[in-house]
Amino acid sequence: MCIPKSTSSAYENDKVDIKESVLVELSEHLDITPNYLLGVEEKEEDAFDMEMKNLLRRITDDRAKAILVAQIKAVANI
Repeated sequence: MCIPKSTSSAYENDKVDIKESVLVELSEHLDITPNYLLGVEEKEEDAFDMEMKNLLRRITDDRAKAILVAQIKAVANI
């Protein structure tokens, strides 16, 4: 992310409130929720869950993605 050092320092030291758009972008880069960054929720995903989400994100064919998700749910009895 192209955030100046002075801006990120101001965020870290609670001198400036982080913009919602920046918070969302940062959470996407870190593959966590904005609520986790804000301390509102605990991080529950393990490395395997994150890897699966990353793999599914890379699949561009929506039909193929839906089939894979259905198969995973069937195997996991969800």
